[in-house]
Amino acid sequence: MKDLILILPEILIALTLGFVVIGEITYHGERYRLISITALMGLASALIQSFLAYKYGPSQVFNNTLSIDGLSFFFRLFFISLAVLSIIVAVQTREISPNKRAEYTVLILAATLGMCLAASSTDLLLAFLSLQFVNIIGYLLAGYAKRSPISNEAAFKHMLFGVVSAGLLAYGMAILFSATHVLNIYEIHRSLLAVPLSREVSLAAFTLIFLALSFQLGAFPMYLWAPDVLEGSPTPVSAFLSIGSRAAGFVITLRFLLVLFAQPSLTQGQWEILGQLDWTRLVALAAGLSMVIGSFLAMRQVGAKRMVAALIIAETGHLLMGVLVLDSVGIAALLYNLMIELFSITGIFFILSFLMDELRSDRLEDLKGMLARAVPECVCLILFLITLVGLPPMPGFIGKFTLIGAALRQHWMALAVVAIVSMAVSTVSVARLSYCLIGDFRKSALHHAADRAANCTTGTNHARYAFLAILMVPVLLTGIFAEQALAWTAKSIQYILW
Repeated sequence: MKDLILILPEILIALTLGFVVIGEITYHGERYRLISITALMGLASALIQSFLAYKYGPSQVFNNTLSIDGLSFFFRLFFISLAVLSIIVAVQTREISPNKRAEYTVLILAATLGMCLAASSTDLLLAFLSLQFVNIIGYLLAGYAKRSPISNEAAFKHMLFGVVSAGLLAYGMAILFSATHVLNIYEIHRSLLAVPLSREVSLAAFTLIFLALSFQLGAFPMYLWAPDVLEGSPTPVSAFLSIGSRAAGFVITLRFLLVLFAQPSLTQGQWEILGQLDWTRLVALAAGLSMVIGSFLAMRQVGAKRMVAALIIAETGHLLMGVLVLDSVGIAALLYNLMIELFSITGIFFILSFLMDELRSDRLEDLKGMLARAVPECVCLILFLITLVGLPPMPGFIGKFTLIGAALRQHWMALAVVAIVSMAVSTVSVARLSYCLIGDFRKSALHHAADRAANCTTGTNHARYAFLAILMVPVLLTGIFAEQALAWTAKSIQYILW
């Protein structure tokens, strides 16, 4: 019975998914459709149950295939909150047609269920299946706009990279299983303590697993899908994939690297490398190249969505620093940045969706002068972008420099310099987009922008403003109460079982 109570949030999400499907099947043209309300109520109940389950403390359930601990608690809240925001965004955009909203909601709920299971998985097979389930849903979401060629291209590219990633992950897990003959990561850890793998075998297993996870994270070298997929997908889907898929990759990365390839150090709150392979250098290389490629790629983009996708690649490089430092401060900063991303990236894509609804374009030249026509939206967009790249006074600055400080304490001097340079280059891209929104002060350009943005002046959309406030307030609060937020994220990793 306790096992069922501990996974009750996942059960509630599954039931909500079933109710949404039944509601759509039984719909016969009634005036009101309760699909979104049903989904939001079910997710709210799952969120409440996640808090209630936390009082039971860390434990493993269902023959040790799931670990209900601080890390799974954090990511449960994260994924359920993301699903709530994604459903609300879909209600307020024209990119998701009302008569197709039920299918979109079902896919979001299904992906959320898979991500919650991935967050708690301590079994290689279950982790693999959960991650592939999330990716399959991602392919369907990326190609949701079936009549759009770029959406179809996005789905195909996402699937192509995903299939390669699945193969690499399966081979890496197979190496570990063949060496230890167990699937539970904690049992594998104990086996590797007794009989360590040779350097060559460790290198092969780690490289295959990390390459597979770099696809999930959108990091070097498997980052090439991100710009095309995030540009071609419907904008609400771009937000969901750029946040949810990456977060699922990070939770698997944390569990696998800290358990399979690391062990607790004698110093409290720190880990050390398990075995003969110094895999942190490989992660540092991927982090540095992700930051450099992402930031410089963003400078060359002429479309806002593609620019944001490149900035997210650079952001992934920053977050990887929290993994390789192998201490609780770095990992807490990683989780803190993910918490900020949840609201800032959702806000960025939500506003871009609004602008695309009005202008039918996200090209920078077509956004010129939009600040004069949509002041709250454009101001919030600039603030969310500043948060993403880590500029003061927004909380992204605190998160970035906590990561950089953790890297400096562990003597990753060159990587810290690369991170600062990446932030500076990313700032140039944000400045480009901000300049376009403000306008180029040429009369003809302003007149042209006013013609295309005429629809933005018709009426006040109070629902849109309220949702922007819902996104902006948590961002500001995480900055004001940064110390408390970092302390809470640090507690989320104290209960990883060994």
